[in-house]
Amino acid sequence: MKENNKNYYPVLEDVSDYAEMEKQCQTLAKKTVLWVLPWNAVSLNEADTYDEAYLAHVKTIFSIAEGYSLKILLTPELTLFSLPSWVMQELNRVKLNEESIRFECPYQSRNETDQACLFTFFLALFFLGNDLFPEIKHEGESIQDFLQEQCIFAMKHAARRLKKNTNIEGFYFSKMLSEEFIYSYIKDIHSIQLKNNERSEKLVISPELIKTKVDDFKLCFKNEIIKKHDHFVFKSDTN
Repeated sequence: MKENNKNYYPVLEDVSDYAEMEKQCQTLAKKTVLWVLPWNAVSLNEADTYDEAYLAHVKTIFSIAEGYSLKILLTPELTLFSLPSWVMQELNRVKLNEESIRFECPYQSRNETDQACLFTFFLALFFLGNDLFPEIKHEGESIQDFLQEQCIFAMKHAARRLKKNTNIEGFYFSKMLSEEFIYSYIKDIHSIQLKNNERSEKLVISPELIKTKVDDFKLCFKNEIIKKHDHFVFKSDTN
């Protein structure tokens, strides 16, 4: 059982043994807890397909939690290891096919280089794609808009499937969706840039810029979710 360091929300850990889940819920009775919702747990091998078996499993867990008066905050997870396989395929497609992109990441090992570089590139496309790489498209749509829409749609689908679990309070944005975490990666974006990098040189990537981009995403996320769940609250590490 983990705790969130900032606001001290315990994390309800996913287990397949429902008897073990009963024990967790009994220990956490009457608390507000976080449920980590990895993007790749919801989204399958294509952008618009979802893992209904996983969501049914989560629904069962939340029903158990409801019996112990637990309130739940859904926590979207966007890490290298929680990206859907189709996102990884898209990143590799861009990496291989976009002649204007070069990858030069100075990390300790080749494996670390590949992984950290690819995740940095994902964050750059997700939050700054329209500014840094406007020429990169997915079927005519900007890559930033496409990735953000699909992430939000996946979380919206999860909320819809779990709507009968009345103990869901809303969403919680962890430090992995904070400007500090994202800036720690994107600040070195000069290592992943356009070969003709006039555009990226003109754009100063500052903590303030990242905060604006992250806040814009969170606002879009909230506005889309509350269309069907206007009672949801939205919390983060910063409040």
